[in-house]
This record gives sequence, structure tokens and C-alpha cells, in this order.
Amino acid sequence: MSALLILRPEPGATTTAARARALGFAPIIAPLFKVLAIDWVAPDPTAYDCVMLTSAQAARLGGAQLAQFAHLPTYTVGVATAAAARAAGFVDVRSGDGNVKMLLQQIAADGCKHVLHLTGEHHQDTGAETPMIDRRIVYAAQGVEPPPVLPATPIVLIHSPRAAARLAEIIPTQERASRTIIAISAAAARVAGAGWAAIHIAAAPNDDGLLARAAEACKTMQNKK
Repeated sequence: MSALLILRPEPGATTTAARARALGFAPIIAPLFKVLAIDWVAPDPTAYDCVMLTSAQAARLGGAQLAQFAHLPTYTVGVATAAAARAAGFVDVRSGDGNVKMLLQQIAADGCKHVLHLTGEHHQDTGAETPMIDRRIVYAAQGVEPPPVLPATPIVLIHSPRAAARLAEIIPTQERASRTIIAISAAAARVAGAGWAAIHIAAAPNDDGLLARAAEACKTMQNKK
């Protein structure tokens, strides 16, 4: 059973650990960030055709104001975010496959022209002008200080470019050669920097994709022994 380091904030870290354990890994949770709700001003719900959620944390931490938008069609980046949206009271939830660009295409194809995007302080720039996106920041991820002491596990899961950047700050280049990085995206892989034993990118930007890639990397490492 290979040890696997999970750096994402809770409650997602525990969810990932359960999935990893079911696949035969020995997960170790060491979040680099803690996620906090922040005050936000809810705009007029009648100004929007739909809601977009690109993180489950927005649904979990958006607070009582989310109820004003629960009747609107709600587009989520993936199934985990969709589940969080339903738990928060959204009734018409339409899940994407983890790709924000494709989610925006789906929103446009459905005729939504005024989109309320509820998200975190650090978020992926959609680069989209159509449909029109009005963004509201409802939560923030703060770095854990001091950062956790990270065990020398052979496999490290990276769920975001920001986590990759913080990992690169914590672990100096000379201590990276025994660790393999499994990154959720090419962007996260780039930010992780050099010096690692290997860097692999998940085929799909979600837990299933990360863990499948981790299993492949683990098998390759075992075959080399």
C-alpha cells in the first residue's frame, strides 16, 4: 500500500482520502490552506438567467444569501460541486465534467446571457465575455501558518495551481527527487516547478482523474523496483 499525500483543504481532503483508501492507498492529509466564508452582498436575483459554481466551497460557504438564487438554473463544474449545490438548496442543477471552458459553452448554448458566478477569492479566470459573467466572491482560502511538516510520501496530489505554488515554496529543490507529483491540470504541473521524480497530469480534472493517474504512477514505480 503506497502512501499518498493530500494537500487540499477540508472537507474535500477527507473525501479524497476515502476514495484513495478504497483504491488501496494509505492517504495522509496535510492541508496547505483553510477555507473561510467571507461577507458578500447579494445582487438582485432578477438580473440573472442562471448561476455558475466552479467550486463546491462556494455552495458550502455562500451562506443564507444563496437562497435568493436557488430557483435559478445552476451550472456546476463537476458532480461534487453539483452535490454541494443541491445540499445548499439549489433545485435545477446541471453538472459539467470538470472543464470550465466546456461548462461556459453549455451555458451559452442554453441561452443564458446573464450569469452570476459565485466563487472564491482565488479563482480561475474564465476569459469569457459571452455569456456575460458577474462574479461575486463568497469565500477565501488562507494559507495554513506555519505550513504543515510534510512527510516524505512518494506520491503527492495537487488539486490546484495555488497548492502547487505553495508546495514549491515549502519543499526545496534538493528534497524533491523522491516525490512524484500528480497534478490536476497542466497549469498546476507548471507551477510545481522542477526537481521532482516525475510530474503527471490527471486525464480528467477531478478526484477520479487524479487517483487513476496516481494508481498508474504507483504501478510504474513498483515495476521499476
